[in-house]
Amino acid sequence: MAGNASTRVAPAERIVNFFDGSLALPVHDLPIIGRPDAEHIMVELFDYTCDHCREFYPALLMAKLRYGDQIAIVLLPTPLNSKCNQYLPEGQFDRPDACEYARYALAVFRADRDKFPLFHDWLIKVEPLPSEARDYAAELVGKPAFDRALADGWVGETLKRGTALYGDLAKTNRKLPKLVLGGSKVMQGLPQDVRTLFAVIESSVPVTPVQAQTQP
Repeated sequence: MAGNASTRVAPAERIVNFFDGSLALPVHDLPIIGRPDAEHIMVELFDYTCDHCREFYPALLMAKLRYGDQIAIVLLPTPLNSKCNQYLPEGQFDRPDACEYARYALAVFRADRDKFPLFHDWLIKVEPLPSEARDYAAELVGKPAFDRALADGWVGETLKRGTALYGDLAKTNRKLPKLVLGGSKVMQGLPQDVRTLFAVIESSVPVTPVQAQTQP
């Protein structure tokens, strides 16, 4: 699994390969925390209705602060609802609003990527009603732009990227969040604490702290 690059390239040209090339991600065309030309690209699979994903979010931001522009994290929503995730085990409880939240977030990114961080941060913290999430998304980017983006095939294709990767990784571990790192490393589930996350990252990719962080 190679998610590292020895040189930086223009974001609009960058494809990062994982799992020996079986997964190719156009970094510039996906939601991301950090710079698309960061040396080390990681991928988070998460669900906006997942309690552990919410708990993980502050630790992920602290890791980004700790390693600065050495890393960036592609965000792939992976809804825990069989309406849009065919890889859930039969009989597993579907989180009723998971698909809608993921679609709204991706539509915001598609309509105006500069507004995505604000919406993502709000959605993962607030637990709004679906109607509230849709209204806020439309307010941020404008209703016509939001409606066009929501109907764009890119939203469904991006959901398929996340759920297909979840399907592969869930064969050994169904937990979210999942963090795909460089080399052959995948962290599955919520780490014990932020120090554990730092240790996993530093054992997986050659990064050094630029700012010390010890507590969430």
